[in-house]
Amino acid sequence: MSFVNPRIVVEKQWIYVPKDDPSFDSVEQVQQAGIDLRVARISVPYPAQLPAPLQGAVTPQGPGSEIAVIGVKERRLPAYKEIDLEDRSDPFIVKRNSKQWYCLPKGQYILDFVEHIKVPLHCMALVVHRSTLNRSGTIVTGSVFDPGFSGQVGATMYVHGTLLIEPLARLAQIILFDGDSANAYTGAYKDKTHADTSGMRV
Repeated sequence: MSFVNPRIVVEKQWIYVPKDDPSFDSVEQVQQAGIDLRVARISVPYPAQLPAPLQGAVTPQGPGSEIAVIGVKERRLPAYKEIDLEDRSDPFIVKRNSKQWYCLPKGQYILDFVEHIKVPLHCMALVVHRSTLNRSGTIVTGSVFDPGFSGQVGATMYVHGTLLIEPLARLAQIILFDGDSANAYTGAYKDKTHADTSGMRV
């Protein structure tokens, strides 16, 4: 398996930007092996409304539960709340250089990127953090983007200190790899935005 030249990925529009979003910058975003991803939205886990019991099977309490459930057949994602850049009272916002920035303390966050992807049947894709984040004690991780998957690119970010992020900053790279697939992705997350699939939004 080898990685696909990122310029080919852009030419084939396997990575693309919806018309209403900021335009793709091939000079800044196309790197040696991957394509830089710009943050569109950041969300935080929404606290559980009631404490969950610790005995036996954990039972989420109410629609605002922060507890994820992964069973053999059952799958439930936790609730998240989008950080509102327009809300000056939002505790995750700080004004810097006359702009509203994200101010993220240690914790887990859901990232929605501007870029969308259409993975061809002979490829798969992975998201990795940029080196500056890695050197800042921050990890960005995502699942495999399977052959045939299409939708918005998203990931989970783990901040181990305090981090200031400017809207539309480049936080991660996506790399496509060429190979032989067993079949095409037909799962629940196809053709949905990452926000649709990151648990309940409140």
